[in-house]
Amino acid sequence: MTPWDVQYRCRQNGNSISLTRSALYRLLTLLAMASYAVICQTVPGLFICRGSGLKKKHLRIAIFCRNRPGLVQSITDKLSRLGANLGATSFAVLGKGAEFTCVATVGGDREIWEFDSAILIMPELVDAQISVHEYGFGTEFGEENRVNFLLTIAGVDRVGLLADFTAFLGSVGVAVVRMTTEVTSSPVDPVFTTRFTIWIDPEHAAETLAKIDAHAQANKLGVTQMIL
Repeated sequence: MTPWDVQYRCRQNGNSISLTRSALYRLLTLLAMASYAVICQTVPGLFICRGSGLKKKHLRIAIFCRNRPGLVQSITDKLSRLGANLGATSFAVLGKGAEFTCVATVGGDREIWEFDSAILIMPELVDAQISVHEYGFGTEFGEENRVNFLLTIAGVDRVGLLADFTAFLGSVGVAVVRMTTEVTSSPVDPVFTTRFTIWIDPEHAAETLAKIDAHAQANKLGVTQMIL
């Protein structure tokens, strides 16, 4: 039995009610948020205006859950209603699951628990793993965030394929900014496909792309390149 399975009992009108700790936490959170919602209706714009005179803070919000239609819209709408201004944001489908991650700017007096608890009670995220922490790195996009090529490789899936190829990219001066991978079934062997959004020094782009082509062919990988 985990700590979240501990039973709590209370009495109401002479009847005994049993709740797990997780259910009790969700119930108390729901009551707190409901009370706060009443206050926000009484004082319009409270969520948005709180902390407007204070230094802003940045939160990293990560949500992993079962993928559902409309998931991104539900999450972004909730965060907007909470007064969060979304910055760098990514969403990826991982099999039947999905991962949403963003860096959000909020008022300086906002607390992490406000966002954690508000997301926790969303019906779409009943089975979600939620992480909300202060973000301590810079939020501005610099030179390391530039991209100028989209690179796709595909080949027979094997252990170490991605590690080997990314090591090669680093050795020829390619900066990987974003990456997505997927494994699809085929009549013979599973096919591993990876898409890289990358930065290559324009002065050496032709030479670097030729090296990538040669490396891919030597390792029996299909490769496509696209200028962004």
